Amino acid sequence: MHTTRRDFCKTALTAVAGLGLGSNLAFGAGPERKRVAAIVVRYGLRMHADNIVTRMLEGYWINGEFHPPVYDVTSVYVHHVDDTDISRRLSDAYGFKLSPTIADALTLGTGKLAVDGVVMISEDVYTHWTENPFFSFFSQVVDVFRKSGRSVPVFNDKALSHDWDEAQWMVRQSRELNFPLLAGSTTSVTFRRPELSFPVNTPFEDALVVATIPTAHVESLSFHALELLQCVIERRPGGETGVRAVRFLEGDAVWAAAGQGLWSRELFDAAASRSLSRTVGRPEDLVANPFALIVEYNDGFKGSVIGAAGLVRDFNFAVRVNGEVKSAAAYIPWQNSNNFSCLVRHFELMMENGRPAYPIERTLLTCGTLDFLMRARRVGGERLATPELSVAYKAPIEPAFFRGEGS
Repeated sequence: MHTTRRDFCKTALTAVAGLGLGSNLAFGAGPERKRVAAIVVRYGLRMHADNIVTRMLEGYWINGEFHPPVYDVTSVYVHHVDDTDISRRLSDAYGFKLSPTIADALTLGTGKLAVDGVVMISEDVYTHWTENPFFSFFSQVVDVFRKSGRSVPVFNDKALSHDWDEAQWMVRQSRELNFPLLAGSTTSVTFRRPELSFPVNTPFEDALVVATIPTAHVESLSFHALELLQCVIERRPGGETGVRAVRFLEGDAVWAAAGQGLWSRELFDAAASRSLSRTVGRPEDLVANPFALIVEYNDGFKGSVIGAAGLVRDFNFAVRVNGEVKSAAAYIPWQNSNNFSCLVRHFELMMENGRPAYPIERTLLTCGTLDFLMRARRVGGERLATPELSVAYKAPIEPAFFRGEGS
Protein backbone atom coordinates (compact mmCIF):
# COMPACT_ATOMS: atom_id res chain seq x y z
CA MET A 1 0.00 0.00 0.00
CA HIS A 2 1.35 3.44 -0.95
CA THR A 3 1.88 5.77 2.01
CA THR A 4 1.41 9.46 1.34
CA ARG A 5 3.37 12.20 3.08
CA ARG A 6 0.23 13.16 4.99
CA ASP A 7 -0.39 9.59 6.16
CA PHE A 8 3.19 9.36 7.36
CA CYS A 9 2.98 12.72 9.11
CA LYS A 10 -0.27 11.84 10.87
CA THR A 11 1.33 8.67 12.22
CA ALA A 12 4.45 10.54 13.33
CA LEU A 13 2.43 13.30 14.98
CA THR A 14 0.39 10.77 16.92
CA ALA A 15 3.49 9.00 18.12
CA VAL A 16 5.30 12.18 19.12
CA ALA A 17 2.27 13.65 20.87
CA GLY A 18 1.71 10.39 22.73
CA LEU A 19 5.27 10.46 24.04
CA GLY A 20 4.95 14.09 25.08
CA LEU A 21 8.04 15.01 23.07
CA GLY A 22 8.66 18.37 21.45
CA SER A 23 10.68 18.70 18.26
CA ASN A 24 14.03 18.97 20.05
CA LEU A 25 13.70 15.68 21.91
CA ALA A 26 11.97 13.91 19.05
CA PHE A 27 14.89 14.44 16.71
CA GLY A 28 17.73 14.31 19.21
CA ALA A 29 18.43 18.03 19.21
CA GLY A 30 20.82 19.71 21.57
CA PRO A 31 20.95 23.27 22.86
CA GLU A 32 23.32 24.25 20.06
CA ARG A 33 20.66 23.92 17.37
CA LYS A 34 19.63 27.17 15.74
CA ARG A 35 16.14 28.51 16.31
CA VAL A 36 13.70 29.66 13.63
CA ALA A 37 10.58 31.83 13.94
CA ALA A 38 7.79 31.40 11.39
CA ILE A 39 5.43 34.25 10.50
CA VAL A 40 2.46 33.03 8.46
CA VAL A 41 -0.93 34.26 7.27
CA ARG A 42 -2.81 30.97 7.73
CA TYR A 43 -1.69 27.49 8.68
CA GLY A 44 -4.07 25.09 6.98
CA LEU A 45 -3.51 21.71 5.35
CA ARG A 46 -1.55 22.01 2.07
CA MET A 47 -1.33 25.80 2.39
CA HIS A 48 2.13 27.34 1.99
CA ALA A 49 2.72 27.33 5.76
CA ASP A 50 2.08 23.58 5.86
CA ASN A 51 4.19 22.99 2.77
CA ILE A 52 7.14 24.92 4.23
CA VAL A 53 7.04 25.11 8.02
CA THR A 54 5.76 21.57 8.51
CA ARG A 55 8.67 20.30 6.43
CA MET A 56 11.01 22.11 8.82
CA LEU A 57 9.31 20.31 11.70
CA GLU A 58 9.07 16.84 10.17
CA GLY A 59 11.85 16.66 7.62
CA TYR A 60 11.37 15.93 3.92
CA TRP A 61 12.58 13.79 1.03
CA ILE A 62 14.49 14.84 -2.09
CA ASN A 63 15.41 12.18 -4.65
CA GLY A 64 15.06 9.34 -2.16
CA GLU A 65 17.18 11.05 0.50
CA PHE A 66 15.54 12.01 3.79
CA HIS A 67 16.51 15.42 5.17
CA PRO A 68 15.76 15.46 8.92
CA PRO A 69 15.04 18.76 10.66
CA VAL A 70 18.28 20.66 11.20
CA TYR A 71 16.84 23.72 12.97
CA ASP A 72 14.20 24.10 15.65
CA VAL A 73 11.01 25.96 14.82
CA THR A 74 10.63 27.57 18.22
CA SER A 75 7.74 29.97 17.56
CA VAL A 76 4.95 30.52 15.05
CA TYR A 77 2.76 33.58 14.57
CA VAL A 78 -0.49 32.89 12.67
CA HIS A 79 -2.24 36.00 11.37
CA HIS A 80 -5.63 34.38 10.63
CA VAL A 81 -6.83 31.42 12.69
CA ASP A 82 -9.97 29.67 11.48
CA ASP A 83 -11.48 26.19 11.22
CA THR A 84 -8.77 25.10 8.76
CA ASP A 85 -5.95 25.78 11.21
CA ILE A 86 -3.54 22.96 12.10
CA SER A 87 -0.93 25.03 13.95
CA ARG A 88 -2.50 24.24 17.35
CA ARG A 89 -2.17 20.51 16.80
CA LEU A 90 1.38 20.86 15.54
CA SER A 91 2.29 23.04 18.52
CA ASP A 92 1.04 20.33 20.86
CA ALA A 93 3.03 17.69 19.01
CA TYR A 94 6.28 19.56 18.41
CA GLY A 95 6.42 22.00 21.30
CA PHE A 96 6.82 25.30 19.47
CA LYS A 97 5.34 28.48 20.91
CA LEU A 98 2.23 29.99 19.36
CA SER A 99 3.05 33.68 19.57
CA PRO A 100 0.36 36.39 19.77
CA THR A 101 2.49 38.90 17.84
CA ILE A 102 5.32 38.92 15.32
CA ALA A 103 7.59 40.63 17.84
CA ASP A 104 6.92 37.90 20.40
CA ALA A 105 7.72 35.19 17.84
CA LEU A 106 11.12 36.78 17.23
CA THR A 107 11.94 37.69 20.83
CA LEU A 108 10.36 34.68 22.60
CA GLY A 109 9.23 37.07 25.29
CA THR A 110 12.75 38.36 26.07
CA GLY A 111 12.33 41.83 24.58
CA LYS A 112 15.10 41.34 22.03
CA LEU A 113 15.82 39.09 19.06
CA ALA A 114 16.11 35.49 20.31
CA VAL A 115 16.04 33.42 17.10
CA ASP A 116 18.61 32.67 14.42
CA GLY A 117 16.39 32.80 11.34
CA VAL A 118 12.97 33.96 10.18
CA VAL A 119 10.55 32.41 7.70
CA MET A 120 7.75 34.63 6.40
CA ILE A 121 4.71 33.45 4.43
CA SER A 122 2.63 36.53 3.72
CA GLU A 123 0.46 35.46 0.80
CA ASP A 124 -3.04 34.17 1.47
CA VAL A 125 -5.18 32.73 -1.33
CA TYR A 126 -8.28 33.93 0.51
CA THR A 127 -7.09 37.55 0.37
CA HIS A 128 -6.72 39.76 -2.69
CA TRP A 129 -3.11 40.04 -3.84
CA THR A 130 -2.90 43.76 -3.04
CA GLU A 131 -4.24 43.23 0.48
CA ASN A 132 -1.81 40.53 1.59
CA PRO A 133 0.37 41.70 4.52
CA PHE A 134 3.69 41.50 2.64
CA PHE A 135 4.94 44.88 3.82
CA SER A 136 3.41 44.70 7.30
CA PHE A 137 5.06 41.38 8.15
CA PHE A 138 8.47 42.45 6.88
CA SER A 139 8.30 45.86 8.57
CA GLN A 140 7.59 44.29 11.96
CA VAL A 141 10.48 41.84 11.55
CA VAL A 142 12.86 44.65 10.63
CA ASP A 143 11.63 46.70 13.59
CA VAL A 144 12.73 43.90 15.96
CA PHE A 145 16.10 43.73 14.19
CA ARG A 146 16.67 47.47 14.64
CA LYS A 147 15.62 47.50 18.30
CA SER A 148 17.80 44.47 19.03
CA GLY A 149 20.87 45.80 17.26
CA ARG A 150 21.34 42.63 15.23
CA SER A 151 19.70 40.72 12.41
CA VAL A 152 19.42 37.15 11.13
CA PRO A 153 18.73 35.46 7.76
CA VAL A 154 15.21 35.87 6.40
CA PHE A 155 13.33 33.70 3.93
CA ASN A 156 10.32 35.41 2.37
CA ASP A 157 8.07 32.97 0.55
CA LYS A 158 7.22 34.07 -2.98
CA ALA A 159 6.78 37.82 -3.66
CA LEU A 160 8.35 40.55 -1.56
CA SER A 161 5.32 42.76 -2.14
CA HIS A 162 2.66 43.56 -4.72
CA ASP A 163 4.01 47.13 -4.72
CA TRP A 164 7.27 48.12 -6.42
CA ASP A 165 8.17 50.83 -3.88
CA GLU A 166 7.57 48.49 -0.95
CA ALA A 167 9.63 45.72 -2.55
CA GLN A 168 12.56 48.12 -3.06
CA TRP A 169 12.34 49.26 0.55
CA MET A 170 12.43 45.66 1.77
CA VAL A 171 15.60 44.91 -0.18
CA ARG A 172 17.19 48.12 1.10
CA GLN A 173 16.57 46.98 4.68
CA SER A 174 18.45 43.75 4.07
CA ARG A 175 21.41 45.76 2.84
CA GLU A 176 21.31 48.40 5.57
CA LEU A 177 20.97 45.82 8.35
CA ASN A 178 23.25 43.33 6.60
CA PHE A 179 21.10 40.20 6.67
CA PRO A 180 20.83 37.60 3.89
CA LEU A 181 17.42 37.67 2.23
CA LEU A 182 16.08 34.77 0.17
CA ALA A 183 12.71 35.13 -1.56
CA GLY A 184 10.73 33.68 -4.42
CA SER A 185 8.54 30.80 -5.45
CA THR A 186 9.14 27.16 -6.24
CA THR A 187 9.08 27.42 -10.04
CA SER A 188 12.68 28.64 -10.19
CA VAL A 189 14.08 25.95 -7.89
CA THR A 190 11.95 22.86 -8.49
CA PHE A 191 12.92 19.86 -10.62
CA ARG A 192 12.70 20.09 -14.42
CA ARG A 193 11.32 17.68 -17.00
CA PRO A 194 13.63 17.23 -18.88
CA GLU A 195 16.55 18.48 -16.79
CA LEU A 196 17.35 21.43 -19.02
CA SER A 197 20.12 23.73 -17.80
CA PHE A 198 22.03 26.64 -19.36
CA PRO A 199 25.46 28.04 -18.50
CA VAL A 200 25.96 31.71 -17.84
CA ASN A 201 26.29 33.72 -21.09
CA THR A 202 23.95 31.50 -23.10
CA PRO A 203 22.95 33.49 -26.24
CA PHE A 204 19.15 33.26 -25.92
CA GLU A 205 17.25 34.69 -28.87
CA ASP A 206 13.72 34.40 -27.46
CA ALA A 207 11.97 32.90 -24.44
CA LEU A 208 8.40 32.09 -23.48
CA VAL A 209 6.52 30.53 -20.55
CA VAL A 210 3.16 28.77 -20.86
CA ALA A 211 1.40 28.71 -17.50
CA THR A 212 -1.87 28.15 -15.76
CA ILE A 213 -3.14 31.65 -14.93
CA PRO A 214 -6.87 31.58 -14.15
CA THR A 215 -8.67 34.91 -13.92
CA ALA A 216 -9.23 34.62 -10.17
CA HIS A 217 -5.48 34.40 -9.47
CA VAL A 218 -3.85 36.50 -12.19
CA GLU A 219 -1.32 38.23 -9.94
CA SER A 220 -0.35 35.25 -7.81
CA LEU A 221 0.18 32.77 -10.63
CA SER A 222 1.71 35.36 -12.94
CA PHE A 223 4.42 35.81 -10.32
CA HIS A 224 5.27 32.09 -10.56
CA ALA A 225 5.42 32.31 -14.35
CA LEU A 226 7.48 35.50 -14.48
CA GLU A 227 10.01 34.14 -12.01
CA LEU A 228 10.42 30.98 -14.07
CA LEU A 229 11.06 33.16 -17.11
CA GLN A 230 13.51 35.32 -15.17
CA CYS A 231 15.56 32.46 -13.72
CA VAL A 232 16.21 31.18 -17.25
CA ILE A 233 16.88 34.35 -19.26
CA GLU A 234 19.02 36.01 -16.56
CA ARG A 235 21.77 33.69 -17.81
CA ARG A 236 22.10 35.54 -21.14
CA PRO A 237 25.33 37.40 -22.06
CA GLY A 238 25.98 40.51 -19.99
CA GLY A 239 23.74 39.41 -17.14
CA GLU A 240 20.50 41.10 -16.18
CA THR A 241 20.12 44.83 -16.86
CA GLY A 242 16.44 45.38 -16.10
CA VAL A 243 13.13 45.87 -17.89
CA ARG A 244 12.38 48.85 -20.12
CA ALA A 245 8.70 48.21 -21.00
CA VAL A 246 5.81 45.81 -20.45
CA ARG A 247 2.49 45.03 -22.08
CA PHE A 248 -0.50 43.07 -20.76
CA LEU A 249 -2.96 41.57 -23.23
CA GLU A 250 -6.04 39.45 -22.64
CA GLY A 251 -8.81 37.78 -24.60
CA ASP A 252 -8.69 37.57 -28.38
CA ALA A 253 -5.87 40.12 -28.45
CA VAL A 254 -3.54 37.41 -27.11
CA TRP A 255 -3.85 35.17 -30.17
CA ALA A 256 -3.73 38.18 -32.52
CA ALA A 257 -0.48 39.28 -30.88
CA ALA A 258 1.23 36.06 -32.00
CA GLY A 259 0.43 36.94 -35.60
CA GLN A 260 1.87 40.41 -35.01
CA GLY A 261 5.15 38.92 -33.80
CA LEU A 262 4.74 39.99 -30.17
CA TRP A 263 5.24 36.39 -29.02
CA SER A 264 6.27 33.16 -30.70
CA ARG A 265 3.70 30.48 -31.47
CA GLU A 266 6.58 28.06 -32.10
CA LEU A 267 7.88 28.54 -28.56
CA PHE A 268 4.33 28.35 -27.20
CA ASP A 269 3.77 24.95 -28.81
CA ALA A 270 7.16 23.68 -27.62
CA ALA A 271 6.55 24.78 -24.04
CA ALA A 272 2.99 23.43 -23.96
CA SER A 273 4.22 20.08 -25.27
CA ARG A 274 6.18 19.64 -22.00
CA SER A 275 3.15 20.09 -19.78
CA LEU A 276 2.30 17.08 -17.64
CA SER A 277 -1.31 18.24 -17.47
CA ARG A 278 -2.05 19.37 -21.02
CA THR A 279 -5.59 18.99 -22.36
CA VAL A 280 -5.82 17.81 -25.95
CA GLY A 281 -7.27 20.34 -28.37
CA ARG A 282 -6.74 23.77 -29.93
CA PRO A 283 -5.56 26.32 -27.36
CA GLU A 284 -7.96 28.87 -28.82
CA ASP A 285 -10.85 26.53 -28.01
CA LEU A 286 -9.66 25.42 -24.57
CA VAL A 287 -8.44 28.65 -22.99
CA ALA A 288 -11.45 30.73 -22.02
CA ASN A 289 -9.46 33.71 -20.70
CA PRO A 290 -5.97 33.86 -22.21
CA PHE A 291 -3.38 36.37 -21.00
CA ALA A 292 -0.13 37.56 -22.57
CA LEU A 293 2.57 39.24 -20.49
CA ILE A 294 5.15 40.82 -22.80
CA VAL A 295 8.42 41.93 -21.20
CA GLU A 296 11.04 44.04 -23.01
CA TYR A 297 14.47 44.19 -21.40
CA ASN A 298 16.97 47.05 -21.40
CA ASP A 299 19.43 45.07 -23.54
CA GLY A 300 16.82 44.51 -26.27
CA PHE A 301 15.85 40.98 -25.26
CA LYS A 302 12.14 40.10 -25.15
CA GLY A 303 10.39 37.45 -23.07
CA SER A 304 6.75 36.41 -22.86
CA VAL A 305 4.36 34.62 -20.54
CA ILE A 306 1.13 33.16 -21.95
CA GLY A 307 -1.55 32.40 -19.40
CA ALA A 308 -3.34 29.34 -20.72
CA ALA A 309 -5.56 27.96 -17.94
CA GLY A 310 -7.72 25.28 -19.53
CA LEU A 311 -4.86 24.06 -21.70
CA VAL A 312 -2.34 23.44 -18.89
CA ARG A 313 -2.33 23.37 -15.10
CA ASP A 314 1.41 23.87 -14.62
CA PHE A 315 4.42 25.97 -15.69
CA ASN A 316 6.53 25.26 -18.77
CA PHE A 317 9.14 27.20 -20.73
CA ALA A 318 10.78 27.24 -24.13
CA VAL A 319 13.78 29.17 -25.44
CA ARG A 320 15.48 29.63 -28.78
CA VAL A 321 19.28 29.34 -28.68
CA ASN A 322 21.33 29.55 -31.88
CA GLY A 323 18.19 28.87 -33.86
CA GLU A 324 17.28 25.73 -31.90
CA VAL A 325 14.18 25.52 -29.70
CA LYS A 326 14.57 23.84 -26.30
CA SER A 327 11.85 23.36 -23.71
CA ALA A 328 11.09 21.90 -20.28
CA ALA A 329 8.49 21.76 -17.52
CA ALA A 330 9.01 23.16 -14.04
CA TYR A 331 7.91 19.96 -12.33
CA ILE A 332 5.17 20.42 -9.72
CA PRO A 333 4.40 17.11 -7.94
CA TRP A 334 0.84 17.96 -6.96
CA GLN A 335 0.38 14.74 -4.98
CA ASN A 336 2.81 15.81 -2.26
CA SER A 337 3.95 19.37 -3.16
CA ASN A 338 7.57 18.28 -2.97
CA ASN A 339 8.60 21.34 -4.98
CA PHE A 340 8.50 23.10 -1.60
CA SER A 341 11.24 20.82 -0.31
CA CYS A 342 13.57 22.63 -2.70
CA LEU A 343 12.76 26.00 -1.13
CA VAL A 344 13.19 24.63 2.38
CA ARG A 345 16.57 23.19 1.46
CA HIS A 346 17.73 26.54 0.07
CA PHE A 347 16.69 28.24 3.32
CA GLU A 348 18.70 25.68 5.29
CA LEU A 349 21.75 26.23 3.09
CA MET A 350 21.46 30.00 3.55
CA MET A 351 21.33 29.49 7.31
CA GLU A 352 24.52 27.42 7.04
CA ASN A 353 26.62 29.64 4.80
CA GLY A 354 24.97 33.06 5.06
CA ARG A 355 24.36 33.34 1.31
CA PRO A 356 21.14 32.92 -0.68
CA ALA A 357 21.37 30.60 -3.69
CA TYR A 358 20.43 33.41 -6.08
CA PRO A 359 20.40 37.22 -5.87
CA ILE A 360 17.45 38.91 -4.20
CA GLU A 361 17.46 41.22 -7.22
CA ARG A 362 15.83 38.44 -9.24
CA THR A 363 12.79 38.45 -6.98
CA LEU A 364 12.84 42.24 -6.77
CA LEU A 365 12.77 42.59 -10.55
CA THR A 366 10.00 39.98 -10.82
CA CYS A 367 7.93 41.91 -8.26
CA GLY A 368 8.43 45.17 -10.11
CA THR A 369 7.66 43.63 -13.49
CA LEU A 370 4.42 42.20 -12.17
CA ASP A 371 3.40 45.48 -10.53
CA PHE A 372 3.88 47.37 -13.79
CA LEU A 373 2.15 44.65 -15.80
CA MET A 374 -0.91 45.09 -13.60
CA ARG A 375 -0.71 48.84 -14.23
CA ALA A 376 -0.49 48.12 -17.96
CA ARG A 377 -3.56 45.94 -17.68
CA ARG A 378 -5.49 48.87 -16.22
CA VAL A 379 -4.62 51.08 -19.20
CA GLY A 380 -6.00 48.61 -21.73
CA GLY A 381 -3.00 46.70 -23.01
CA GLU A 382 -0.88 49.63 -24.17
CA ARG A 383 2.89 49.36 -24.00
CA LEU A 384 4.05 50.83 -20.68
CA ALA A 385 7.60 52.17 -20.34
CA THR A 386 9.30 51.15 -17.10
CA PRO A 387 12.49 53.19 -16.58
CA GLU A 388 12.10 52.44 -12.86
CA LEU A 389 12.94 48.76 -13.42
CA SER A 390 16.64 49.15 -14.24
CA VAL A 391 17.64 46.36 -11.86
CA ALA A 392 21.03 44.92 -12.79
CA TYR A 393 22.56 41.75 -11.39
CA LYS A 394 24.56 38.67 -12.33
CA ALA A 395 23.06 35.19 -12.40
CA PRO A 396 24.61 32.60 -10.08
CA ILE A 397 27.21 30.38 -11.72
CA GLU A 398 25.23 27.32 -10.71
CA PRO A 399 21.47 27.46 -11.36
CA ALA A 400 19.38 26.96 -8.23
CA PHE A 401 16.92 24.37 -9.53
CA PHE A 402 17.20 20.86 -8.08
CA ARG A 403 18.43 17.93 -10.16
CA GLY A 404 16.95 14.48 -10.26
CA GLU A 405 13.50 12.99 -10.48
CA GLY A 406 12.06 14.61 -7.37
CA SER A 407 9.35 12.75 -5.49
